[in-house]
Amino acid sequence: MNRKNSVFWGVMIVYTCIFFYLMAPIIKSPFIGIVVEQVGQQWVIKDFVNTGMIGHSSIKREDIVLEVNHQPIKEIGGATRYTINRANSLMIQDVEGKKRLVEMTYRDFWAQWLYHIALPTCYFIISLIICVYLFFKRKDSFYSFNIFMLFILTVALEFGSIGATIHNDSVGKFISSNGGIAILVLMLHFFINYLEYLNLKYVLIIKPYYLYGLLIMSSILTLLEKVFPTIYQWNTMVLLVMMVFLVIYALLILLVAYIKTKKQQLLVLLLCLVGPFIPALVLYVLPMLLFGQYILTAINCLLFLLLIPILLLLTQFSDYLFDIEYEISKIRYYSMLSFATSSMLSIGLYFLLDLQSLDAFKSFLFVFVVTLGMLI
Repeated sequence: MNRKNSVFWGVMIVYTCIFFYLMAPIIKSPFIGIVVEQVGQQWVIKDFVNTGMIGHSSIKREDIVLEVNHQPIKEIGGATRYTINRANSLMIQDVEGKKRLVEMTYRDFWAQWLYHIALPTCYFIISLIICVYLFFKRKDSFYSFNIFMLFILTVALEFGSIGATIHNDSVGKFISSNGGIAILVLMLHFFINYLEYLNLKYVLIIKPYYLYGLLIMSSILTLLEKVFPTIYQWNTMVLLVMMVFLVIYALLILLVAYIKTKKQQLLVLLLCLVGPFIPALVLYVLPMLLFGQYILTAINCLLFLLLIPILLLLTQFSDYLFDIEYEISKIRYYSMLSFATSSMLSIGLYFLLDLQSLDAFKSFLFVFVVTLGMLI
């Protein structure tokens, strides 16, 4: 096995192992998010972090938790209030003194199973298939293959970290915090390489290793949170500012390059690859920086990023410089077909399963992405 093959399979194995590590705690039990408080010698349910528990018929506020996973509930580190993140079973005593064993399975939390396990796993498998196909069929003709492989796998890993982050897993939280920076840095690395291929050189184009310095910095700051928890708010603002800088930088270098060359390929890259970051920038990052409150959660904004690897793949399949009119018409046709398919499916799920509007919208986005990817 030559060096290139070893590197390729090494990267694939590392990403796959990390992904399965993230999935392991999620598969064992769903996230329940029950806030309990010690009252005397008893642990009383006071609130629910997971809003899906509010309508649970067997668990109510002011119920007493006697056992978690068939073990007596105990004080944790002297705390009198904490959150039970996950459990397979709870022994509950209601206000009337009646005891009951409540089993926690994904039958009661099917949305978690869908968004935290099924969809991320499908997307990760699709990403692996794309990487393997490109490696064996188009490695020599596909521009910046190594960067694309890291890019698409990082997007898939970021999607897979959602459930682990909600389950309060340290590795999941680290990936979730730095994944957005990593995705932007890899995308910018691809842009810089592409501009070098076009022989475009101007002052705004910097060496990629400066960008990776930002990723290293964000990773160090995230690790420092473990030692100094009080820097969490400050650290979050720094990471958001980094994301704003990287998105604006990507917009700027492509706009300047397009103005200089008038190449429509650059405009397509700008719209297709930087465009999916705009919802995250407008609906999450800027509101958090300016008002301390988001409009759309980071997890929901991440769904837009799932389009990027597919669109990046599309722009590269035609040997660097593609027929712009053909590609645009193909995107328009496939997008309309994907939109119709995902709309019908989402509307059907909304009425048949009595979904919340946001859940139906997330289903629409994911089906749209997967359908568009399969058609392309």
